[in-house]
Amino acid sequence: VRVPFALLKKNASAATRAFVSHQLLMASLPAYVAEDKRYDYVWVIEEDAKLAQGSWDQLFRKFNSSQADLIAHIRRTRNGMAALLPVARLSTRLIRAIRRDLARIDNRERGAPRRRIHGAFSYQLCRGRSWCATEAIPREWLPPPRPQ
Repeated sequence: VRVPFALLKKNASAATRAFVSHQLLMASLPAYVAEDKRYDYVWVIEEDAKLAQGSWDQLFRKFNSSQADLIAHIRRTRNGMAALLPVARLSTRLIRAIRRDLARIDNRERGAPRRRIHGAFSYQLCRGRSWCATEAIPREWLPPPRPQ
């Protein structure tokens, strides 16, 4: 899915604009991906993402049978634990939960998350749901993250 950043920034909700700074691909997934019953999981891979070792085929095979809702490089940041999403697999139920929480934030609903939206958002949302499981892509498979 390719969505020009300027167009997304112009037409997006406030929550999506904030979310986009760290998770452009996640936020730009078409709604049908989350709603279509044919999809259980979606791999989100930035076009410039690289593996430090192994091949894409090995990565996909390693996690093919995983039931985890979020598979990503998980690490501690200044905002707490975060899932870095240059290469990640998300379940469609997690994508729906993210979309619901972003809508609640954008509508300023009572009880909506109040914290800033940053790279830890998807991970923290998942960890806060009893149904949501995470699995880490081994650190050695991915190059060091780019400085923010």
